[in-house]
Amino acid sequence: NELIGSIPSEFGKLSSIIAVLLGDNNLTGTIPTQLSWSSLKGLKLGNNNLSGQIPTEFGTLSSTVLLELQGNNLSGSIPTELGALTSVNNLFLEYNQLTGFVPSEFGNLENVRSIRVQENELIGGIPPSLGGLQKLSTLKVGSNELSGALPTGIGNLTQLVDLEMDYNNLTGHLPTEMGMLTALENLNLTSNSLTGRLPTEIKSMNSLNFLDLSDNEFTGQVSMDLFELMQPMEVLNLGYNNLAFAMNDTFFDFIYATKIVNISENTIEGIIALPTVDPKVYGTTELILNGHCLTGTIPSTVHDFFPRLEYLHLAASDGCIKCFDRSDSCFETGFVIDVVPVCCEGTPFCLEEDDFKESPEGSEFACVTDSGLWGTIPAEISSFRDLKVLDLSSNLLSGTIPVSIGSGGALPKMEILDLVSNRLTGEVPTSIAEIGEGNSVIKLRDNNFSHDSSNLLPYSLCALEVFDLTTASPYCPMERNALKLIFNDAKGQDWKENDNWEDEYIHHCEYYGVTCEDTDDELVVTKLVLP
Repeated sequence: NELIGSIPSEFGKLSSIIAVLLGDNNLTGTIPTQLSWSSLKGLKLGNNNLSGQIPTEFGTLSSTVLLELQGNNLSGSIPTELGALTSVNNLFLEYNQLTGFVPSEFGNLENVRSIRVQENELIGGIPPSLGGLQKLSTLKVGSNELSGALPTGIGNLTQLVDLEMDYNNLTGHLPTEMGMLTALENLNLTSNSLTGRLPTEIKSMNSLNFLDLSDNEFTGQVSMDLFELMQPMEVLNLGYNNLAFAMNDTFFDFIYATKIVNISENTIEGIIALPTVDPKVYGTTELILNGHCLTGTIPSTVHDFFPRLEYLHLAASDGCIKCFDRSDSCFETGFVIDVVPVCCEGTPFCLEEDDFKESPEGSEFACVTDSGLWGTIPAEISSFRDLKVLDLSSNLLSGTIPVSIGSGGALPKMEILDLVSNRLTGEVPTSIAEIGEGNSVIKLRDNNFSHDSSNLLPYSLCALEVFDLTTASPYCPMERNALKLIFNDAKGQDWKENDNWEDEYIHHCEYYGVTCEDTDDELVVTKLVLP
């Protein structure tokens, strides 16, 4: 409907009315307070523009099963009188401007199944009395300013399916009692200030499909058997904590069977590995491991296992430290990392003298401060059809960028390609300008690319504002960029003579009317005659 105006006060005199269903309109004004709705079962006023406070008189609606006031401009505190609604099943107060505390009287709502008060301005703690709501299946209190610890009584809510307490100021540890929530499917505690280790009891929450504990202050080693009893999830997000992951095949198998995985900006160590079971079961679309200290190479078969991948973030941490035994036979020409031989001879990876930090005098170990994935970027990366973000920055990747990237319509959905701070060499392939239909953010700085002045990067790539080598003369001569702008502004396509001006790759000194001289081994425009 598209009802406008205010709710007539006469509505409150309809003593025999069973339901008031006025949700999803454009109603304004306040909610009537003179009520005679003793038989009312359902009150739907959600998603309007109502203002003012929630009437304390609502506490007299003893027969009401459904109370929906969400999506308005209601303000003030939540009336404690709502705790008298012992028949209510659904209490929806979210997306308003409510202040004050979550009433402890909510613990009297013996039949309530869903309490939603998220996206308000509530303060204080989560009432321990909520732990007595045996029928509660949904509790959403996110995006408020709630503080304090999670009550241990939360473990009594054995019917709970959806628990969202994200974007608050909650502190303290996760109660071990949460392991009793075996029916829980959705747990969202992101963006709080929770601390301590992840309790091993949470492995009993084997119905979880969505787990987001990101952006907290959790610490300690994450036991790999924590996920032993859990089913693969839709979302696993443990990013931005102080957790430590010693990755092994079991955990890799678990996260690869999960659709969206983010454990970035923790301590992530181990050798990168592909799944050990049938690749056909993997529907992973987002794999975010930024800030890792993993070692190993990117497998060429990665596309075979994850054909639906959309986001692949494997940027290494700047703080990784790997130490090597000086007595190892490989030390003179290279070193050994986690049993994987990494010697200078016969491999694409070699540690250099300036890679090492000073070791204590007399130490039997030498330590390198830069580590990460090594080897080459597999050409098979170009097989991804849905990949939107590929971040391989701050690793030790070497070799050339595969020419298959961008060729023949490869990577058509690419939005960001980040290869910054590796050890890539050779020429930047011109085909890279074609990824994402020419609209991608491309970051290539801090590598060791060579350059052939007869084969510049295409102007379409150099003209991208989001290409970080746009002003790097060996790849994108600034004079060519400037001449192209003149050509476009002066409608150069209509000039009588415009030989070579519209060519993507040719050097600008070969444009008609342009004269260059060699100055300090660089061609510089000295004369320009426009037709």
